[in-house]
Amino acid sequence: MRVFVTGASGHIGSAVVPELIHAGHDVVGLARSDEAAATVRAMGAEARRGDLTDLDGLREAARDADAVVHLGFQHEGIASGRFAEVAAQDQEVVHAICGELVDTGKAFLGIGMGRVEDLVNHPNPAPRSHSPSTGTPDAASAPSWSRSRTSPTASATGTGSSRSTSGSPARPASPATSGTAPTPGPRATP
Repeated sequence: MRVFVTGASGHIGSAVVPELIHAGHDVVGLARSDEAAATVRAMGAEARRGDLTDLDGLREAARDADAVVHLGFQHEGIASGRFAEVAAQDQEVVHAICGELVDTGKAFLGIGMGRVEDLVNHPNPAPRSHSPSTGTPDAASAPSWSRSRTSPTASATGTGSSRSTSGSPARPASPATSGTAPTPGPRATP
């Protein structure tokens, strides 16, 4: 499978790319500098020069791939106080990529992402509020599409299935969620 990875030379990408290659995939990593391109090539992947602001280039790379792993983010924007700006830009990246993947059966993976159809059909998700008691995002305040998740269940035969927690159609279980849960081993006594 040909996999396009944004953020390929970053902290997470530099762990993901070798794993994809080891699993037999052809990886194309987005590289915004000569140094990043050298890092991507040193891992055994093909480097594609560009950056997250080149939406047409990202669309082309998504069309040319069988799957996309989106790990890139302009972290320097956070330190400079431009978080809202870079978050909005990242949303444009997600929409550009997902616009090419919708109805193709191609996979889209990323941190904090939802289903391709949901990401394309909801261009301006409502911001999540934070729970006053914990300071963490309040799941009840998230848009309904962002709460639409599937959770793995184990069947009597030990094969995995997925059920939706929001009433949306269930998606098939991924290899990572299929199977039965491991049985706990013996407990050590103090």
